[in-house]
Amino acid sequence: MSSATPPYPQQPAQPAASTNVVVKHPPPNNLGLAGFITSILGLVTCGVLAPVGLLLSLIGLFKQPRGFAIAGTIIGIIGSVFLALVGVSIVLGVLGLGAAAKFLKETATTHEQAMKLYAELEQQRATAGAGATISSTTASALAAKYNDGWGTPLRAQVASGNVTIISAGRDKKFDTDDDLSFDETQLSATTMPSTTQPGGAGGERGTNAND
Repeated sequence: MSSATPPYPQQPAQPAASTNVVVKHPPPNNLGLAGFITSILGLVTCGVLAPVGLLLSLIGLFKQPRGFAIAGTIIGIIGSVFLALVGVSIVLGVLGLGAAAKFLKETATTHEQAMKLYAELEQQRATAGAGATISSTTASALAAKYNDGWGTPLRAQVASGNVTIISAGRDKKFDTDDDLSFDETQLSATTMPSTTQPGGAGGERGTNAND
């Protein structure tokens, strides 16, 4: 008679081993973030900080993640272009003011020389006697001794006894749009410098631009 083998006792079920998944985040791109923030500040400061932000962002492009670096690069380019345009405008404005001041000075010098020439022409009239007129040849000869503000000898024209003094202007060419013209009405309305007639009591000629 065989004996029955008793069954083995049931083993309790073992719980499944838990698996911990560790997600490693990449290190932050500090340069890219700094470039992005600086580029934003560049827009607020009318582009002053934009070049700095652009430089930091460009360096930050070599590291991951590059999201802030790309955004900072785009914003930095926009701010830098705006800053360049503002800078060019300021430089052109300064140059324009300088050119305008120079032109005013040259025009004032031209008017001063025209007045001196007119004073000498008036003395020629006074010497010739009452009612005397000056010929165009004499006026032109006297005008050649006076230079305008651009270094070109003046020209004098006489028509119907009235004298007109002409400057060639900035381009140093007569009969062009930038010529300056002074008639007797303009010259006589201004206090003229005193001169003495050659051979007169003073024994000297009026000072001109070439003396």
